[in-house]
Order: sequence, then C-alpha cells, then structure tokens
Amino acid sequence: MGWSLLQLSIVFGVVLSDIHYDWTPNIYLPTLIGIALAWIATKTLSGLFILVAWLTGHRPSIWSASASERLGEPDFPNRLEPGRKELRDYKARPEGW
Repeated sequence: MGWSLLQLSIVFGVVLSDIHYDWTPNIYLPTLIGIALAWIATKTLSGLFILVAWLTGHRPSIWSASASERLGEPDFPNRLEPGRKELRDYKARPEGW
C-alpha cells in the first residue's frame, strides 16, 4: 500500500505540474514521465532499504527461512516423495484412469 501511495503521488505531482506550467502540449507525455519516475523511485527506494538491511544485519526472518517453511510445509526430507510404491501403483492403473 505504501509503494502505491508513493507512485500515485509522483504521477499526480507530475501531471499537476504539467497542468500548472503547461510544459508540454501532449496530454499523454506527463503521464508516461510520471509513471517512469514512479518506477525509478520505487526501485531506488526498495533497493536502498534492502541494502541498508543487508549492511546493518537486520534481516527479516522471511529471508532466512526456506520457501517450504514460509508456506508452513514440512522441510524437504520429511515430505512424502513419490517412491517405488507410488510408481508401481501408477503403472498398475488401467489406461485412462
């Protein structure tokens, strides 16, 4: 939600500045410039936040957890893996089953 507010305020500010100063007769150009600036600002600030977190060592626990732990699944060795029994059951099924 925060990134959306930042992006909307940037686009809105660029469009309003075009309305006030009339720096281009094109009605689409200020919107495209605003979208580009909002994208650049979002990438820059999010990269800066990640860099500061990495440099200070304050990493969220989601970065250190594996994907299966984040999803609440058991770790990989504990999951049921298809073995020979499952493969044998699959081969024994009739065609189209």
